[in-house]
Amino acid sequence: MNNGVPRSPAPQIFIGTLPYRSSTFPTENPNDFQPPIVDDDETRLDELLRKNKVEGADAGRGIFWSRKLLSDILSRERVLTELKAYTALEDAEIYSYLDDIRPEDDRLFSKNTKTYLATFALLVLLDRGEEIGNFIREEVSDQNLPVCLYLGAKQEKVPLASHYDLDAKTILPWRKRHQNLQTSMQPSGQGGGFGIVSTIEIDPSSHGFRDILRQLIFCKQIHLKDDLFALKVLKEEEYNNEEAFQNELNQLRRFNGFANPHLVTLLATFKISQRYHFIFPYADSNLEYYWQDIEPNPKMDIATVRWVSRQLSGIMGAIDVIHEPKHLPHLDVKRYGRHGDIKPDNILWFRSSNNERGTLVLSDMGLSAFHRENSKSGIPRYKIPKVPGYQPPECDVKGGKISRAYDIWTLGCLYLELLTWLLGGWKLLDEFEMKRKSVHITGSISNIFFTLKTIQGREGHVAQVKTQVAEWFRFLHSEKTCPQFLHDALDIIEKEMLIVMYHERPRTGSTELRKKFEEIHKKCMDENNSDYCLQGKSIERPTRKGTVVAADLTKDVKDAILEHKPELLSHDPIQDGRIKRSMLQRDWDNMDKVQ
Repeated sequence: MNNGVPRSPAPQIFIGTLPYRSSTFPTENPNDFQPPIVDDDETRLDELLRKNKVEGADAGRGIFWSRKLLSDILSRERVLTELKAYTALEDAEIYSYLDDIRPEDDRLFSKNTKTYLATFALLVLLDRGEEIGNFIREEVSDQNLPVCLYLGAKQEKVPLASHYDLDAKTILPWRKRHQNLQTSMQPSGQGGGFGIVSTIEIDPSSHGFRDILRQLIFCKQIHLKDDLFALKVLKEEEYNNEEAFQNELNQLRRFNGFANPHLVTLLATFKISQRYHFIFPYADSNLEYYWQDIEPNPKMDIATVRWVSRQLSGIMGAIDVIHEPKHLPHLDVKRYGRHGDIKPDNILWFRSSNNERGTLVLSDMGLSAFHRENSKSGIPRYKIPKVPGYQPPECDVKGGKISRAYDIWTLGCLYLELLTWLLGGWKLLDEFEMKRKSVHITGSISNIFFTLKTIQGREGHVAQVKTQVAEWFRFLHSEKTCPQFLHDALDIIEKEMLIVMYHERPRTGSTELRKKFEEIHKKCMDENNSDYCLQGKSIERPTRKGTVVAADLTKDVKDAILEHKPELLSHDPIQDGRIKRSMLQRDWDNMDKVQ
């Protein structure tokens, strides 16, 4: 504070014989979000503001200035010059207003300081800057913006991660990153089944996410940028509606990074021009991109193996939080959740402060659901898009539901690929994908993990884990570099997760699986037993075929077979083994009832 005394004049700098003010030179800022500020003595302040505006994220939507940019444009010298131009103001008012509009930097960016910087900028742009005194006297400050006329109830302050309904003319205070970056959930500008995700850049002084970002960094030990975020926009078709939005919003509120460090955390949501939006922390990559481009050739060392075991345990823990939400103590009846869309694109990779290999985080709750204990299992599989490559057999079976067991199958697919990557990197992962490709019911080539077969000598079909997948388990066990840790994890995936369910045999639940992967990770962390992680041991397993289960196919699947006439393999009950009885309708309906 200068107590009403103006600053001493800035020293003059001469280049040749021409005098220059120090403020004439561009202001360099390491944040590329902010352009350099260049002016001369003749530039009007409103012109300088317009000249240094930032274009909004959407073409034609508007312009804005970040708090930091505004403070550089409206320096104390420029504000003082502007105020002196208002002949109606007395000298005492000028210097009093100066400290209110543009205090020193340490006060300007303090949370406890009431400021009028943005308010003054708006008045200058409207050519009504001399009216700033009215706002200061009535204490209508930057902290009150936007100033709106409300008839009736008083506007409440919107808490963090709550929803904003924005007017169509609202100027969004960010811009999109145009580089081809891998962002949270999808590559920039691309879309999944339910929404389009892009990277947006928000100046740290223009958002209120600092506190929650700090908490996430502390709790999850991950690196989070305070100027980059992931923006998800629901697609305009059947998913951009109130029901779909509320479902995803409610799930993200229930299941987030504070419930489990391997779950994504929502920062805010808003609706504008009839489109629903979600804002998330920016992730450095998704798992698919991580495998292929960031770490295509992992080292089989103790640190990497322990990292993989930690992610297996952690992600299973995240799924268990969703499946068995014990962290929600105020429920009137016992409930459960499910995710419904587990795939590498929906596993985010964040850099970590305590591990150079980072942390994997489960995202995209668009298909997730939350049910009462006496409700039916999930929703019919034909009402949602299938998870490419990871879809389980129940997607093609009459009465099949998207249940918690659906998550276990898709997670088993992901875990098998993760362990394949650990043993041989992206090259081996690509080889596995090629090996499991076969003719699908549509006549096209598919890389799913199960197959449908006809039955030799009679009508009907069966479902079975692909022979190529069963052989892949055998191949990985036989590798000389495969340590006991991998043998144990592969056994769980093969025998308890990637199974075609039948009447007497459901998949193992998330709680039991979580305990088993936690035990594996505990062994990996034992300093006295490094051989468990590293000592390769080739094990020759006998050739085993997946259980063959009768499959009462849906009408859609039967029609596809009739139309495309794919050359499906045939199952011989005498040579290939007997057929297990399929799940009954009541089995599907009761699958997710809480006992």
